[in-house]
Amino acid sequence: MGTSGLLRNSQGDWCMGFSSNEGHGSAHLAELRAFRNGLEMAWSFNLNHLICESDALEVVNSILGSIDLSFHPHAMVVLQVRSLLNRDWDVDVFHIARESNILLWILWCI
Repeated sequence: MGTSGLLRNSQGDWCMGFSSNEGHGSAHLAELRAFRNGLEMAWSFNLNHLICESDALEVVNSILGSIDLSFHPHAMVVLQVRSLLNRDWDVDVFHIARESNILLWILWCI
């Protein structure tokens, strides 16, 4: 299972990206780990104002707390992401349509 993501500046230009091999798991788990890895990377580069976009609605809902984690199979990763979001920085999380995520689509096709 691979994860990847990218960080863009306020004009939408690519700044840096990441990818990792996370072993085996579901697409949902890959999306959650990509979110976590991207937040960790942004924090390490001292980026204090972020807009995070994902086309995975269930992941966004998990992260924003609208899904009960009592029996969630990936509760540990969700809690890691929530912990990162609670740090002293400005992070907004949004769901976007898959079609709007064109830059990641182009990179995936390469």
